[in-house]
Amino acid sequence: MGYITNVSKSAILLVLTSFIWVDSGLAQSEYPNPFAAVPPAPPAPAGPAGGSAQAEYPNPFAPVPSGPPATGSAAGGTEAYPNPFAPVTSGCSTLADTNVAVCPTSDNSVYYTSDGTFFKIQCNHHLWTTTIQTTTAPTFQECIDKCSQENTCNSVNYDAPNGRGCSLLSSTGAAIASDIACPNHHYAYKIDPPTQPAKDEMLVACSTSCPSANGLRYSSMFGETFRINCGKRHGTEYLKTDKQATLKDCMDSCASYIPCHSVDYHDRSRTCYYSNHHGEPTIVTPGFSSAYSLGCASSCCGSAASSSKQCNSCNSCSEACVAPKPLGPPMPDLSCGNQGLQYAFYSNTKPDGSTNLFTGTGYPTFDPAKFKTDPLQYSGTTPSIGFSSATPIYGNAPTDPNYTVINHRAYIFAQQSGTYTFRLPLVDDISILWVGPAAYSGFTRANANIVQSFVSGAQTPVTYTVTFEEGKYYPMRVIWANGGGAGVMSFELKGPDGKVIIDASTTEPSPFLVQYSCDETTAPRFAPFGNPSTLRHLHQKAIWRAPLDYATATGLRRFTVETTKLGRVEESVIPDPHPSVSRPLYGAIVVGAGPAGLATVGTLLDEDVKPILWVDEKFQGGRLNARYREVPSNTKVSLFIAFARATAAFRKIADQDPTPPAYAALQAMDQDTGCDLAAAGDMCVELTAGLGKEADVVMQYGHVDAGSVNEEGVWSVATRPSRGTEAKEHAIATTRLLVLATGARPLPPRLPDTYGHLSPLHLDTALSPTLLAKALPKNEDVKIALIGASHSAILVLRNLYELARSTHPGLRVKWFSRHPLRYAVDKGDWILRDNTGLKGETAVWARQNLEEGVWEGSDVKGYVQKIFTTPGEEEKAAYERELGSKDVDMICEAIGFEKSDLPRLARSSPRASLDEKAGVDSIGRIEADGLTGSLRDDSGEIKGLKGVGIAWPERVTDKEGNVESAVGLWKFMSSAPFAFDIASPLPLNSFVCSFTKGLFDPKMLVKSLLVLGGLATLGSSFILPRGLSNGVYQVYYNEVGEEVFELVPADLEPTSPTLEQTKRDDEIVSR
Repeated sequence: MGYITNVSKSAILLVLTSFIWVDSGLAQSEYPNPFAAVPPAPPAPAGPAGGSAQAEYPNPFAPVPSGPPATGSAAGGTEAYPNPFAPVTSGCSTLADTNVAVCPTSDNSVYYTSDGTFFKIQCNHHLWTTTIQTTTAPTFQECIDKCSQENTCNSVNYDAPNGRGCSLLSSTGAAIASDIACPNHHYAYKIDPPTQPAKDEMLVACSTSCPSANGLRYSSMFGETFRINCGKRHGTEYLKTDKQATLKDCMDSCASYIPCHSVDYHDRSRTCYYSNHHGEPTIVTPGFSSAYSLGCASSCCGSAASSSKQCNSCNSCSEACVAPKPLGPPMPDLSCGNQGLQYAFYSNTKPDGSTNLFTGTGYPTFDPAKFKTDPLQYSGTTPSIGFSSATPIYGNAPTDPNYTVINHRAYIFAQQSGTYTFRLPLVDDISILWVGPAAYSGFTRANANIVQSFVSGAQTPVTYTVTFEEGKYYPMRVIWANGGGAGVMSFELKGPDGKVIIDASTTEPSPFLVQYSCDETTAPRFAPFGNPSTLRHLHQKAIWRAPLDYATATGLRRFTVETTKLGRVEESVIPDPHPSVSRPLYGAIVVGAGPAGLATVGTLLDEDVKPILWVDEKFQGGRLNARYREVPSNTKVSLFIAFARATAAFRKIADQDPTPPAYAALQAMDQDTGCDLAAAGDMCVELTAGLGKEADVVMQYGHVDAGSVNEEGVWSVATRPSRGTEAKEHAIATTRLLVLATGARPLPPRLPDTYGHLSPLHLDTALSPTLLAKALPKNEDVKIALIGASHSAILVLRNLYELARSTHPGLRVKWFSRHPLRYAVDKGDWILRDNTGLKGETAVWARQNLEEGVWEGSDVKGYVQKIFTTPGEEEKAAYERELGSKDVDMICEAIGFEKSDLPRLARSSPRASLDEKAGVDSIGRIEADGLTGSLRDDSGEIKGLKGVGIAWPERVTDKEGNVESAVGLWKFMSSAPFAFDIASPLPLNSFVCSFTKGLFDPKMLVKSLLVLGGLATLGSSFILPRGLSNGVYQVYYNEVGEEVFELVPADLEPTSPTLEQTKRDDEIVSR
């Protein structure tokens, strides 16, 4: 039938509707379940079929009459529209409930889960693809249900006969003809909710909101009114789909979109489906809400009492509607890899071995402030918070699960204004929550928002609510501790809309929880765990202070200071602060300008460690750019972009106008794929050149010959310039921080001299297709032995194969491997074998050509002989058999890397110097502590010496307990603060003294050994500001006397931190 209806866009629409008979159950209340079982039907009454029909319109979902179809209809449908939900006529028995997943009856049908996720079923099919999780399920249907609860799952394989294995997959779409069809293996994949025609209705205008009540109405921001239905959807053809934070936003978006008159909203995935249906939704679907337009009547006219406002004849308001706002909630900048919640593990024991916790009800002696400076065991990031067992936690096993403390922290980005609820349901033994400035620094038990401790029996959940403003960052910190036995932590954070932002079940990082803002000013980085001070080298700004020069004293000055207790102390001795001209002092000396050295300099500049002496032979991106430009990356382009924006110094370069060409080239690439390392190398060269323009960076072309550290941790470093430079032949500089970013090189051949007849093929040459083609004869038979199954080895194998099948037809390869190929596996929020497995296009090529099942039919087999060995006698025999004869010409060992040559390093006695042999102890073999970033030799930790990059990688433990070395540009950048611990001055002490104007030059820089109150305290450096009044002042300084941080009247407290800095250099000092 046809009729005329008013529509919200002031248009007249002629709608032709048809009704469909659906093989379904009896109507429930007003509208039936279209998926219900078919009961025996009585004879059709004279009126509309099915007792639930409305007076004017028949019920399209009423039971099918048992007799012949009514005139003008077809059984189970209409002449124009077949029933899309009718059972599949496969010859199998009809199911009692059509919304089930049972093969073979459900083949090619649609099943929807309890949360409204739809799947298409393909019985007797198996899709070969990447598995994100392997589990079991009693039935195919329950396997699908598991997929709907996993955010990264888009499809499933179900193996009915073999242990009922349920494989959750990330792939989308149907299995195709090329995929394997096999009995009792079933496949299902996510689809958009199915559509069907539906009638339009004319209804009275109203306004509503959802989900407060079903059937109410909402007046949108654009003047259009919608009626809302909960638990139903229209299911008519979609105009488009997108993500919206709430149903309200979905309706507002529909109101701004001319063709749209109705929406279906899937709450769990926050997906908005737009359509142009003008009537009530008819499909009962859990997990969905829907709304349809009633036009503009009353939408801007307020309540019935607001008679002063009138609507025009077009059912739109006489007042202009508001301009549209950007759709969706505000989003934080996530371009700098800042997602996730940080955590750190500590031991909950005192130095005497006793616990810090078990001392009475509520554990009153547990002091969270203790862990501001306690050494941590390890740290990481997590998308969730909470656990039901003391081990493992976040994929890690605590050193002592019974006595563990975990410090969690993050910023909450408020995606909407309103009340946020922190809920702690239960704990074993204690959880403490801080929200706001105290969570950033200065947290104590006394200023916590929640302190929840274990009680036997049922625990009462504890909540804390706070109002946040949309678009702002708010710091949060949660410390949990266990004092013996089992350990449990339960935590939940909900937004104003009632949706969970993070809890123990969260599997993906929330975009609204970040470690810091990308500008690092709006939400600055937290201080490194174990060192809560946020002190920085500040310029004369909000408070007065002066930088300290770490110079060896060559002269003395005198000044007068008066304390409030001792009276006048005359002629205190002060070392001359000015360093020797021949031995300039630097905040840090960095050796090497590859990616790790570059990351180091950028990080040090951000932390105001200045000036920096940067030493390298070429400053051209290191070995990566010189040797590996043709190597495909094993990481996404987006991580190279993140590297280029990781520090303020880098962003200053990348954000130039015009955009630097190498950075612009990366921006133009697909961010989710890899690229040749040439692009990353060009970016490194670009950033290096930019840092060289910094006033606080001294670039010296050359290398470091030697370095010596004294008992006070001051390094004297001898440098030698590159040939052709104008620098002095030798120079000596001093620093308290010497950073080795010297890189690594391929391991030399390890096979015995027995195989000396084989010409070596250097790994660097083999990794470059261009150099490899030049190194091998084109028109001769050449057989090469390749040893290894690493990422590098497979790259070399592919390069050799490509030459053999094209320009070098006489080339053949013997490939030796000790184990099957190992691949990196994406687990959603982490990657198994992230640093050791094959990735990217190398992994794709290996799977397509080298694995069992494809090897026999692979073209590679015609050029490559596979030889698998095990270490020991079998491997030795294989080498003798395959390499002892003269038919092998060359050998390439792709078996790893070793540290590049290091400078000569030594410890010196107090009177020794670099040119004195006496009193100098050479530093032997240096090893890195992968957990703390420090370097050590046989005599212990080496003061002021740090190592970064591939030669000194951070040691990481994944969620399955596997330990790896973190290697890669982004990983070098991420581990820089961990390695240097540079943002962690020691706790502040203070002394009180009075100044009398005129006693000394107000500009004088003072470095002093003060003797105050009978205590010898290594003093501080400060300038007496002009205009300083006579009086008593409190001087705050760190306890090793390296710098003064604040000078304030003695009756005031030092300045507390604020999160409202406008520039990093303007940060306010934390105590």
